[in-house]
Amino acid sequence: MHGHTPPDRRRFLTQLAVGAALGANSSPAAAGAAGAGTLPTIKLGKSDVTRLIAGDNPIGGYSHTTPKLDRLIREWVTPERTLDYVRRCEQNGINTWQSSVDPKCFGVLRKAWDAGSKIQWICLMRDVDPAQWKEIVELKPVAVVHHG
Repeated sequence: MHGHTPPDRRRFLTQLAVGAALGANSSPAAAGAAGAGTLPTIKLGKSDVTRLIAGDNPIGGYSHTTPKLDRLIREWVTPERTLDYVRRCEQNGINTWQSSVDPKCFGVLRKAWDAGSKIQWICLMRDVDPAQWKEIVELKPVAVVHHG
């Protein structure tokens, strides 16, 4: 594949992964400059979900390498950076984010929606405190998935 230019979404994902790893702080406007439409979707119940779904590992600090790196990621990925992540994903055609049951993610979802975002949410869960069910239901996930 000499001379092959990767598709915009592949370039976006590469930049997102490298930016998360290096701590880049690009603006949502710059990340969405390509103005990509929604990526291809599938039906999940009544919802149209992009075939590429944003994940939670970089948000939750799950590097799957060392506890120290996990801690550093959690410190760096603030609620503001998480909101930027969700905005950039949506600006680049991803319409669904899956995350664990996490107060930070709950707050980010609410802020994103309050600002006009249409991002959909898939709830990844295991061993959830029954008191959290009410909040999960209020956030209206398009799916709830056992995780772990």
